[in-house]
Amino acid sequence: MTQPNVIMTQNQWRDKILKIRQDRKDKLLSGEEAWALARKTGEKYSEEDIPPTTDILNAHLQLCQSPEQAKTILKKFRDFGIKANTTTYNIRISQAEYQHEAREIYDSMIREGLRPNTYTLNGFMPFCTTVAEGREIIKMMHKRNVQPNTQTYNGLISMAKGTQEGQEIKEEMELKNIIPNVVTYNSLITTADSFRDGEKIYQEMKRSGFEPTLNTLVTLLKKAESRSDIAKVEQERLNRKFPGTLVWEKQYAEKMKSTV
Repeated sequence: MTQPNVIMTQNQWRDKILKIRQDRKDKLLSGEEAWALARKTGEKYSEEDIPPTTDILNAHLQLCQSPEQAKTILKKFRDFGIKANTTTYNIRISQAEYQHEAREIYDSMIREGLRPNTYTLNGFMPFCTTVAEGREIIKMMHKRNVQPNTQTYNGLISMAKGTQEGQEIKEEMELKNIIPNVVTYNSLITTADSFRDGEKIYQEMKRSGFEPTLNTLVTLLKKAESRSDIAKVEQERLNRKFPGTLVWEKQYAEKMKSTV
């Protein structure tokens, strides 16, 4: 196969794995189904003697469901003499189970002479449990001349202790010209002190031009303190013609049992 044809086939391989990944995100495939389909796809191209590229192996790596599966993909990097890039390390950090494991991967990345980016350091946010710990990650960013983004601050808001701290973090991100999104408001509702505060944040979200999702309403429903609160959120769901999914029905039933 000529070089142009190899490149075209490699692009097809990459696009197929990315499509599998999108189907996984859209819940059209389970994690194990996606991994099995990606592995079968990889075997097909390998039988045709098509060598993988960094992008192809990164796409496969994103679908790994266990450390053992990740090891099989990392072995292919070595077998084909393919050098890992920043994206490879970002994926590995995001898949780490423990902070010390993520830090070891990060240190390896630095030793390889690769420059971390915002997504690299955002990978450490899920290991934080307090705003103070999250701010240490932002300090790491500044040391590497990496700028925090909306995802960074959404993670910080999710660790806020109450309405006021959440709003202060949102104001801080806006002062830094970091634009909030739907997840920002969902996080603010999650950390709100009460249903009343959560409802105010919900109304602010709509005034700001953001379209709530069903997940936004599930988050607000969790804050309900009375049957009238539940009725308000349910009516909003009906007005927006959102379906009553299993997640919604489960949360609705739990709230109806625990409130009067």
